[in-house]
Amino acid sequence: MQTWDSDQELVITALPTDRLVVDAGPGTGKTAVACARVAYLIDAEGCEPSDIWLISFTRTAVAELRQRIATYMEDPEDAYSVRIATLDSHAWSLHSGFSPEARLDGSYDSNIAQFTDTLRQDPEVQEYVGSIRHLIIDEAQDIVGIRAELVEEILKHLHDECGVTIFADRAQSIYGFSSDDVVDEVSGSETLIERLGKAGADSAFDHLALSQVFRTDSERLLQIFSNVRQRVLEDVSDSASRFRDVAETIKQLADGEPDEEFSDELRERNDLLILYRRRGEALFASSQLRQRGVAHRLRMSGLPICIKPWVALCLAEHVEPTLSRQLFSELWKRMPGCHGDEEAAWAALIRYGGKTASLVDMARLTSVLGRNRPPADFCVPDLGTSGPIVGTIHASKGREAPTVHLMIPPSRGASESGDLDEETRVIFVGATRAKTELLVGEGDKRFYQSLDSSGRVFRKLKSTGSFPRAQVEIGHEGDIDATGVAGTKRFSEASDVQRAQERLRRIELPLHARAIMQHENEFAYAITPETDDVMPLAFLADQVNKDMFDIGRRSAERSESRKIRPPDKIFHLSIVGICSLIVAPDSAERESLHYPWSESGIMLAPVVIGFTTVSFPFQKHKKKW
Repeated sequence: MQTWDSDQELVITALPTDRLVVDAGPGTGKTAVACARVAYLIDAEGCEPSDIWLISFTRTAVAELRQRIATYMEDPEDAYSVRIATLDSHAWSLHSGFSPEARLDGSYDSNIAQFTDTLRQDPEVQEYVGSIRHLIIDEAQDIVGIRAELVEEILKHLHDECGVTIFADRAQSIYGFSSDDVVDEVSGSETLIERLGKAGADSAFDHLALSQVFRTDSERLLQIFSNVRQRVLEDVSDSASRFRDVAETIKQLADGEPDEEFSDELRERNDLLILYRRRGEALFASSQLRQRGVAHRLRMSGLPICIKPWVALCLAEHVEPTLSRQLFSELWKRMPGCHGDEEAAWAALIRYGGKTASLVDMARLTSVLGRNRPPADFCVPDLGTSGPIVGTIHASKGREAPTVHLMIPPSRGASESGDLDEETRVIFVGATRAKTELLVGEGDKRFYQSLDSSGRVFRKLKSTGSFPRAQVEIGHEGDIDATGVAGTKRFSEASDVQRAQERLRRIELPLHARAIMQHENEFAYAITPETDDVMPLAFLADQVNKDMFDIGRRSAERSESRKIRPPDKIFHLSIVGICSLIVAPDSAERESLHYPWSESGIMLAPVVIGFTTVSFPFQKHKKKW
C-alpha cells in the first residue's frame, strides 16, 4: 500500500468538483498522484470512469498512466474506461465523431483548429463536453498556442460541477523545442497557465504544490531538483548569465563526466539514458555506437511509430472479417517471434477491435491501428531491443533512469537558439531525469540541418574527391511504407513479398544492411542485407529520393553548375528490429498491395536506422548528335 505525504494527499482526496492548479517539480510524484487521484474519484467518490478525462502530453505516457491507475483501483479493469489520450487524440476523436467531413490529413494543428471552431459553434459538442465529470491535465506548461486555446474553450463549456486538476511546472516548459532541433513557431507563445491568468480564469482555481522530491536520495541531485530549479524560475534580465550559471552548477553537482570510450560495463546497461539537445547529435552518437558494435535504443522525435511485431506475425495473412480467441491462440503459438503475454495481446485486440467479448472485428481493428498515431498499447516506446537509450532531452521528458549522461550544448549552440530561457529549462529537464547518478559532458559542436519538407537531418561534409558529400539520416518517419513492403509497384509477384516477409520473421538482429537503387524499378532504393543483395527485404519510400536530391543540391559548392543526383548505394545501415505496418480499410493504398496484404492491411516491416555518409554523383550529360 503506497503512502502519501500531506501535499500529495491533499491533491488526491480533493472533492470531484474542486478545481486545482498543482505546481509539481520533477521527481515529486506528480504522475503517481494524478493516477491515484483518478482511482480516488472512481472508488471513493463514485465517479464513472468514462466521465473522467485525462489529457497526457505524450502518447508514450498514455499506456503508462493507464497501467498505473489500474494498480491503485479496486477493479483494475475500470482503468480502461477512463478517457486517457493526448490533446490531439481527444480532439480528433471528438471531431471525427461529430463531423462527417472530418479527415486526418496529416496536419495536427489544422485538426485542432477545426475542432476548436466546432466546439465554439456546435451545441451538441458543447453538451457532450459538458458531460465530463472531472478533467485532469498533465504538463500544462507545455500546452501553448492553438492547443491552449482549445483547452480554454473546453474549460468554458464544462459543467459548473465538473472538477479540474491541472499539473504544471514552469521550470520544465520546453514546448518551443518540439522538433528537438530548433525553436519552432510556438516558442514565445503563452502557456495554458499564463492564458488562464490573463483571462482571470485562474481565480476559479485553488493553487497547491508538491514539494518533496522522491525520485532520488542523492544529496547532489536533490540540490539540482530544488536549488537549481529555483534559479531556473527566477525572473532575470540577463538570460545568458543564468544559462551559464545553471549549466555550470549542474556540472559541479554532477557525479563526473561520461566515459567517451563507452566501456564494456556501460555496454550492458539497459538502465542508462544518454541525452542530447538535438536530433543530429543523437543520430551521430548512435552511428558511432553502431560502428563499435554497441547495442542501444533510440528515443527522439521524427522516428517511425512502431507497432509491436506480434500483430503482423499473427495476422498479416488473416483475411477473414473476424478473429476468434481460439484462432488467435493457434496463430500465436505457431508464429516464431511472438514473445510476451498472449492474454494481454488478446485483451488489447478486444479493447480496440472487439465485436463481442470473444470476437475481433478486423476492419475496426485495422481502422484504429492504421491511424497516424495508433494506440500506445500496441507500440514499442523506443527503437531497438536492448542496451542504453540514446535520445533527445525533449523526447525523454517525463521519463527517468538510474544513470543519465547529459550532454550539455556548448555555449555557441545556446546563443544561436534565440531563447536562452528555454535553453536553460532544457538542460534542467535533462539533469532531472537522473535517479542515482548524473554524468555531464559537452554536446556536439557539429552543425546539423534538417529539411523543412520532411524533417530529415543531414550534415554537409567536405568533399574528399570530386563529388559533394553529406551525412544523411535514413529511417526517418515514413521512410518505409506499405508500398515498399508489399506493393505491386515494387514487387513483381506476391511470392516475392512472401519470401521477404518470411526472411523478416526469422531475421537475426541487429543486421547490417544497405540500400541499392534499382534504376529499372522507378529508381527505388532496395533494402538488402550487407552480404546479400539478391532479394530486397523492403524498399525505401519515394520521399527518400526527393530528399536526396535536395540534400545533394545543398551539399554542392555554390559555384558548381552541374546537376546532382542521388547516390546509387547507401551503406552502413542497420536493421534494428521488425514492426507491424497497418493500412486502414478505407485507404486507397490497399489497392496497390499484393494479396493477401491488400485484404488484411497488415504486414511486417524492417526497422532501419542509419546516419551514413553518402556521395552525390553528377548527372551525366547526354551526347548531342
